[in-house]
This record gives sequence, structure tokens and C-alpha cells, in this order.
Amino acid sequence: MIPDNYLVIDLETNGLGRRAHIVQFGWASIEGRKLKSSGAVMIRLPTGASMSPGAQDVHNLSIEKLAAEGKDPKETIAAIHEFVSESSDIAGHNIIRFDSRILNENFLRYGLPTIDFQDKASVIDTGGLYKARQIAKQKLGNHFMRASETLYSYEKRIVNRRLSIKWNLNLCASTLNAGEVRGHHDAEEDCQYVYRILEAMRERGWFEELLC
Repeated sequence: MIPDNYLVIDLETNGLGRRAHIVQFGWASIEGRKLKSSGAVMIRLPTGASMSPGAQDVHNLSIEKLAAEGKDPKETIAAIHEFVSESSDIAGHNIIRFDSRILNENFLRYGLPTIDFQDKASVIDTGGLYKARQIAKQKLGNHFMRASETLYSYEKRIVNRRLSIKWNLNLCASTLNAGEVRGHHDAEEDCQYVYRILEAMRERGWFEELLC
């Protein structure tokens, strides 16, 4: 169910709304459960777009920094579209509710077709799986994957459950001894955290427990 080779992705944006602009795209390539390579690219905001103070507090990427060091948004989003389209197994933290939606909104903005993430061989949402494990621990209802569900539909059901359970990246990384997220978020570093979280879940037998 969980592949040994996969791509981790992460986004930083200019806000939290569904139509937010991507200002940093990060990735990590995993082969044989080992980190092969990782990277990130900053993306300039288009003319007229603003940066919310809350978003800048998270990643510390100012409009001025993006203007000086960021890549052209249209060309970069097109390259991201090709990169993500070619990847059959993708992982991310809150990728179902956030990253996949933001990516598709940005693809549409630049005249590109959306990507149906449900058609991927696997989409691994470490946030959703962590939340499922907490549902199990707190005995808050059915946390198992149903026979009729795909991994994607199972994770979507879990992340959309309205429960007072925290499952942010910092907490997951700390709980699973995958490192401590300090300071501002960086898309490449966050991909590496997701990789370590996912492999820690695998080593602890979470997948066998939840995805039976």
C-alpha cells in the first residue's frame, strides 16, 4: 500500500485562501525509502498580488525577497505541473485539503489542466494518517480503512472529520522523533520532515494497523 519510492511535495503561499499564490515549491525524491535528493524554488508574486502578514510570519518570504530571487510564476508553475504530473506516488502533510487544491488553482490560473490526484497510484497524507492514529488512541470512532476505500478516499474521510485533534507538522515531527520544526517554515525542509515522519510511521507499524 505504501510505496518505497515516492515524491514528497510542500508549498508555501501568500495566504491561506483556496486561490492563494504559491511562493515556494519544495520537493524530496525518495528511492528505496532513502532520501535521494531535495530542493525548492521561490516564485515571484504576479503584479497586484499581496502577501498576508500571517503567511509571511510562517515562511519569512517577503514580496521584496521574492521579486529579487524568485522565478517567473507562469514558467515555474508550468514546470511544477509537468513534474507533479509525471509522479505516480506523492506524499505531503495535509496534501489532500491544502497542497493539491492550491496546486490545481494555480494550474488553472495559468491555463493548465488540473491534476486528478485520485488517479495517482498513491497519495500519502501524513497529516491524515497521524489524525487517524489519534482517533484510534482516543477511541473516537472508526479509524480503519474500509474495503471499499482507496488510500486517497480513506485519508480524505479522516481529514474531513470534525474533531478537536491537532495534527500539524510540528506536532507530528516531535511525536515521531522526526525532528523539531523551528523558526520559519521552508518548503524543502518541510519535505524532509514529511519523509522522516512517513518512515517513522512505517517503522512503528502504523500502516499495518490503519490500512488493514
